[in-house]
Amino acid sequence: MPPREPSVRQCCGGAPALALLREAGSLFVARMLTVVTTLRSQNRNVLEYMTKAIRAARCDQSAPSLLPETAVEQENLKMAA
Repeated sequence: MPPREPSVRQCCGGAPALALLREAGSLFVARMLTVVTTLRSQNRNVLEYMTKAIRAARCDQSAPSLLPETAVEQENLKMAA
C-alpha cells in the first residue's frame, strides 16, 4: 500500500488556515470579476489590461487605470492646470 499524502488540513494548520485561504480566494475572485466587468463595459481588452497590470506590478510601477480613457485624460488635464 503506497504511503498516504498529508491532507490539506495537516499541511495548512487546520480549519482556521483553510478559512483564511477561502476568504482570500473569494476576495481575489470578487476583484477579478469587478475588473473584467468594468473593462467589458468599456469595450476594452481584458487580456491586454491584465498583461499591462502584471508587467507594471513586476516593474514596481502603478497599475493601469480602470477609469474610461476620457476620464483619465480629463483628470490628467486637471492635474496639469
